[in-house]
Amino acid sequence: MKCLFIVPTIMTRPQFEINNVENIAKTFPKSDVVFVSNIDDLDFKNYIPKYKNIKKRISGKLYSISKALNTGLKELTNHQYISFIQSDMIISKDVIQFCKKIVDDDLKCGVVGVRSHSTFNMFNKLIKRYDNIDLYRVLWSDGIMFWSKKLYDTIGDFDEIYLGDKESQDYCYRAHQYGYHNYYFRPSGDMLTKHNSLPFEQKTKYNSNDFMNVVHNTKNIFRKKWEQWEKNQKHLFV
Repeated sequence: MKCLFIVPTIMTRPQFEINNVENIAKTFPKSDVVFVSNIDDLDFKNYIPKYKNIKKRISGKLYSISKALNTGLKELTNHQYISFIQSDMIISKDVIQFCKKIVDDDLKCGVVGVRSHSTFNMFNKLIKRYDNIDLYRVLWSDGIMFWSKKLYDTIGDFDEIYLGDKESQDYCYRAHQYGYHNYYFRPSGDMLTKHNSLPFEQKTKYNSNDFMNVVHNTKNIFRKKWEQWEKNQKHLFV
């Protein structure tokens, strides 16, 4: 498997995030790991990658996860799969291998993720069990996002209108519109995921008030685009 891993960062917790990136690079030596900073942060600038498959890039747009992801996607070459991993997520090899199995088993597989979110209660359908793990069809899942190069060729880049939030949900909804199925599973057994998330207002090392205003605006943009459409999908999950 050759996967392009993309890890956006604003280096809120530099050493913790670096450790996570290096763990991915070590675990998947045949894959590429693009570590993307929004700006030329000093901690990021001073970081020297430990592994050759780590590529440092700067997107140049503060608060924009979408621009960071699109910057990473420019590194696509002969990769078969793509995975967006949040810099505060710790994952095991088994989790990614399980995501790959789901993608390979379903020609119409969209995005696979490991967080259920608030939409799960209304939009979920149990599809099957893999090795005692329940697989649900959902509108949206992330934590990590795992999808095929084929899906990317259909959908394209992330929408850069969103700042600080909603970019992954928008991408999943677009996949659903194209007739693909998004999936969620909860890792169990020997699989490891750990989300060391900070409160939302602490996710920036810059002006937190400015950041929260930007996120509030982004949520309004998303709501106007998708709120009614989302309600109309409920019948698909009965």
